[in-house]
Amino acid sequence: MNTEVHEDGSAGWLEVIDGEAPILLIAPHGGIAVGKGDSLSIPKVNDLHTAVLTRELSSRLNASALINTAMDRNLIDCNRIGQLVASVPWLLGLLADRIEEIIATHGSVVVVSIHGWNLIEPRVDIGIGLRDRHGALTPARGAMVSVSEQFLNHTLLPLAARLRSDGIAATFGMRYPAADANNLIQALTPRNSNSEIPSLRRLAESADCGRIEAVQLELSIALRFPGARRERILDTLGDALVPRRNPARAASPSVAMVAQTVPLSPTSSAHVHPGRLGFEVHDPARQIGILASFDVGGPTTSARVMIMMRGGAIAMYTNEGRLERMDDGLRIGALDLRSEAGAIHVGLRAAMLITPDSASYCDIERALSRSALDEAVELEATIKLAEPFDISAALERIGRDGPAILAPVFGSASGRLVTGGAEHRLEAVGRIGAGLTSLDGAGFLWRRSIWAVFNDDGRTRGIELREQGTPDDRRTTRLFADDAIQPCPVVHFVMTEATPTRPPAIIGATFDDGDGRRIRLDGSVTEFVPLVRPGPNGARIFTALGLVSFTIDDKPGAGAGMFEQSRLLPENFRAGSKRDGSRDNTEPSE
Repeated sequence: MNTEVHEDGSAGWLEVIDGEAPILLIAPHGGIAVGKGDSLSIPKVNDLHTAVLTRELSSRLNASALINTAMDRNLIDCNRIGQLVASVPWLLGLLADRIEEIIATHGSVVVVSIHGWNLIEPRVDIGIGLRDRHGALTPARGAMVSVSEQFLNHTLLPLAARLRSDGIAATFGMRYPAADANNLIQALTPRNSNSEIPSLRRLAESADCGRIEAVQLELSIALRFPGARRERILDTLGDALVPRRNPARAASPSVAMVAQTVPLSPTSSAHVHPGRLGFEVHDPARQIGILASFDVGGPTTSARVMIMMRGGAIAMYTNEGRLERMDDGLRIGALDLRSEAGAIHVGLRAAMLITPDSASYCDIERALSRSALDEAVELEATIKLAEPFDISAALERIGRDGPAILAPVFGSASGRLVTGGAEHRLEAVGRIGAGLTSLDGAGFLWRRSIWAVFNDDGRTRGIELREQGTPDDRRTTRLFADDAIQPCPVVHFVMTEATPTRPPAIIGATFDDGDGRRIRLDGSVTEFVPLVRPGPNGARIFTALGLVSFTIDDKPGAGAGMFEQSRLLPENFRAGSKRDGSRDNTEPSE
């Protein structure tokens, strides 16, 4: 790809828009991937739809814009100062020219960098070098704050309040504070005043004179992809960023802050084990599978729903935020899980991302590019449990001991799913326990597991079998039957290796049921999805999971459940993370 500048000051992949307002918009990650679509390396995902969104916002505001329309961020990351200096130094010069031209005309400039966060819940994370810590905005580690107190109080706080009133979660630096010295927003502060790079010194000089207000906006999928929410966010941003000579005081209390670095408060040394609580349902007649899960105990609390549908279509919902504990359950965003009268219920009314081809999830950008929003998905599912399940106790146990030894509880399930305006009634089986896809610290080299609910001579029974191997050649096998860890031996467990295009060809297990009987399960995969997920220390983990129809003791159709298989990818598949200390959220469902 050509990275040279043309005689007119442009490049083939950079769209330059001239505007009359004192605003400069930037879309640094609006390009597209140029690598192989079947690669398991999972490069950083370009921020799909940010180029067109920035162009539309530029038109509404009559604002100037620099829009990366084609450069793959894995070749040149236009949000990384070091890469710009090394590969396209002319772009920093162009940025300095544009900013100085606007300042010469208007006296100051507002620079807004538009990014994409691959979270699906409607959310905007505002990056100005600040983080919200217990209700107080304080500078992130190593950051210089990129806006003035006046701009924060009169523009950004009212913007956040308006977003929240419209059902959009607005946060300051929750995931992306724009704090790292290599982040482009930091080039729009005084921190590079002594740089050897002339363009960086020019930018720092303008910032030091108080002429630049610089903001990074991370927009979630629900706000970037075509739909009513994108139109509303364009309206909101258009109104909020219109220059006002005498801005009214913000309705919320003013926030005072200074543009300097401050140390972070010491964190607690108490160990909390990250884990995943999962609610899973399989309707074999309709070939619908639902995996809803809550992550607790890690640096962030998150939730997700994956719905597998007949023909390979996948619906995804993801969210990060505050975990709300209730007497009968918990909630994150639009997803809630609660206990009621011997049953566990999950509910969701939200926008979901619909991908027609589940196999494309081995390349996240390809999957996202093929996906569309369904802005009105409804899900209600209830598992009637054979044994009680205490949600609060399960969360505490996961946080203390990890999810590996948490015994699942099984039962029959029912509910309704509305997608694409069509309602599907669910008659299913399900389980709740450690999430099927929980990595549990990812201390394994390989892992495989199945769960099944089946009819055994008129008695509904559930089993779960987990096995994993570690790098030091240790193997651990656990059998959960009738909602407890069973000491009875597993005589046989086989699952052939899945690939990005094929599920396991053979799934089978033979075990003693604890009552002197030997039970044999043979599974046939009906739907599956392959994923590549981030593991520890930059490693990648290939996971295949899906719906299984089980034959029990040669009785066809007697059981239904799910399978999961994961393995650590070789070292050459390791991928980097964002330089500002936050990872790419390239895992919409996981």
